[in-house]
Amino acid sequence: MRFFRIPIIPFIILSAFRCEKESETSMVYFNFVVPLQVKPNGSQINLGDTLWLSANFPDTVLEFNSKNHYKLENFPFPTRIGLFRLTSVQKYLSEQPSAVEKFAIKNFVGSANNFNDTFGDFNLQYSSNTYRAKIALVPKTKGVFSIFFMGPAQGSVNLTFISLPPLNGVKRKPVQHEFFYSINSGETNHDLFVQNCASVLPNLSNDLTIYAEKMGTFTFEVK
Repeated sequence: MRFFRIPIIPFIILSAFRCEKESETSMVYFNFVVPLQVKPNGSQINLGDTLWLSANFPDTVLEFNSKNHYKLENFPFPTRIGLFRLTSVQKYLSEQPSAVEKFAIKNFVGSANNFNDTFGDFNLQYSSNTYRAKIALVPKTKGVFSIFFMGPAQGSVNLTFISLPPLNGVKRKPVQHEFFYSINSGETNHDLFVQNCASVLPNLSNDLTIYAEKMGTFTFEVK
């Protein structure tokens, strides 16, 4: 209707406005919160001890922006897991060396596999309306390490199965924005992280960076 440059009578103006408004679509961005656990959750473990990475949450998943829960049945949570060794407080996490070869990894439920240098695939298992994982990481050497989780590119996961009612006559389309990973409800030894790695939070403190660094990165020392 935008080609009507000079409307002739008032009802045409009103009709054009209504037609355009009904054809509009508003993007609604979804940030799903993925709860994970790492145990033991203390800042130190001994060489040869087992670190357990697990998940156990229902398929009614929290959406961060709206605070609503959405039913996600057999939903793909395409996630990458990164293993880093923290060697310099002058370097950001992405600049730290890979620690993949420093751990023996055994998958019991779900998996962490297909590692290429620093990152591998992290796969949840879905059954009985629940997402689960149980993965053992056994350190082979001493040092300070971080486990980091990263979601897929924005908009790469199809959310068209979620039906949103129109708002003020405007259609709404759900769009996957981010996955927010929450390890141990935020008990991730972030103080140890900032003692051994440059933090982005002092200069870039927003929801995404808080969840990426403070909530979704678990740091520990192998003694």
